[in-house]
Amino acid sequence: MKFRMILPVFTLAVLLTPAFSRVSAQENEKKPAYQFTDDLRYPATPVENQYRSSTCWSFSSISFLESELLRQGLRLNTDTMARQGRYDPEFGEPARWGRLVKAVHGSSAVVAYGAFHEGRLAAYAITCRDGGWLHLMHQNSRTDDLRHFPNHALSFAVTRLAAEDAALEGISFGIRSLIDSVGLHDFKLKLGYEFIERTSAFQLHPAVAPVLLSGALRRIVGGLRRVRPQDQRIEKVEAVLEGAARSARSGSGSAMRRITA
Repeated sequence: MKFRMILPVFTLAVLLTPAFSRVSAQENEKKPAYQFTDDLRYPATPVENQYRSSTCWSFSSISFLESELLRQGLRLNTDTMARQGRYDPEFGEPARWGRLVKAVHGSSAVVAYGAFHEGRLAAYAITCRDGGWLHLMHQNSRTDDLRHFPNHALSFAVTRLAAEDAALEGISFGIRSLIDSVGLHDFKLKLGYEFIERTSAFQLHPAVAPVLLSGALRRIVGGLRRVRPQDQRIEKVEAVLEGAARSARSGSGSAMRRITA
């Protein structure tokens, strides 16, 4: 008697379960899919597949820094160029700066490093590995954070990290500028970089060399330098003409200097 009462109940449960499942599925189909709303969208470089490298921390850190370069880097660029009295559209125009950051993202030998203070990007450096040498190509910083010495901390950290690589022959902090940049030069020396002179030659196109190297034009450029001593474009033109004139006289080259380690 007990079995006769249990079996019908069990059968009824089995028969009803699919029916309830179908009803539940139909209700879910009627519900609209959840829609995400972007309250604020920050620029970011493309997502990379880490495959089976088990280095998600590395991918996420690089992606974060590149995103911060897109978001905050332009401010650091304009601050640095204003302090140095120069302007480079590659670092001052948003579209061109974004293209440069994406180029860094797509170049395996080019790496960006950043220093942060209170949650914001205070300084960044872009390096390039070329064979046995590491080149510190660009380094810019936020003026408001200079009192915390982010450039010093970042340059020291990048240099120390690179020095741990036994395959590295040396580190270059760039060629000394054609324009007067005593402060930047002293900064590199205080970090322990060695000052080494190298010989470079300025070669002008034969069609325009006689005109550009004429005494009259060089006197005009010199006069403009005296009238506008802060104009770095004129200063750079004067330095190039002077170097080309020395190269033409010596037949070898004019002494240019480079910072290496």
